[in-house]
Amino acid sequence: MNFRKLEAKECRLIIMRHGTNGEYRDSRPKDTICDESYEQAFKFGFKLRAGGIKLDEVVMSPRGRAVKAAFACAEGNSKVGESLPSFRTDERMRDGSNDKPEIVAIVKAYAEKKGIGSEQACVECPDPEVRGYILKRAEEHAALWRVLARWNTGQTILACGHGGLIEPGILLLKNPETPSLPQAGQPIQYLEMGGAVELILTSAGELVEENYLR
Repeated sequence: MNFRKLEAKECRLIIMRHGTNGEYRDSRPKDTICDESYEQAFKFGFKLRAGGIKLDEVVMSPRGRAVKAAFACAEGNSKVGESLPSFRTDERMRDGSNDKPEIVAIVKAYAEKKGIGSEQACVECPDPEVRGYILKRAEEHAALWRVLARWNTGQTILACGHGGLIEPGILLLKNPETPSLPQAGQPIQYLEMGGAVELILTSAGELVEENYLR
């Protein structure tokens, strides 16, 4: 992995999606990740360090699967005898399985009908209630990332969350003046389970670079 040096008043965000729990592609039944996904996150953290990137802070969804993936990545990123970065959870990175299970049910049904992943279904599902909820959550994600960039210039922050909400959040960073979700069929890149993207933001919250890492 190759990373450029940050310019003045820039922050690097590594946005990572948690992996699977092994038994199901959907991690929610047990709210954890399997050993293979833990190892995947650990190795990713190691690769970041090999590329010259040391994590300064970790922010994550409070869901167990995101917490475990974030810890694994931070552990892999730290050298022996070195302190881990600071950790904190943030509700703005949560998924919707607890607060809006009915939304999750609609999205899953749409994904099965169309033969697509849940992350794509979150963005493309035409149901007005779903689109309103996803847009609201995307605004929360984008707002959090802007705050992180404002207060952490010159640093690298890992933010671990959930597919289907990360991608809309990035779209809102790109189009802050006209926040909206894409229509079905509109090209958009999705993170696979365990995938990550590098975002470089200015302290003013402007997205200046986006690089998918795996």
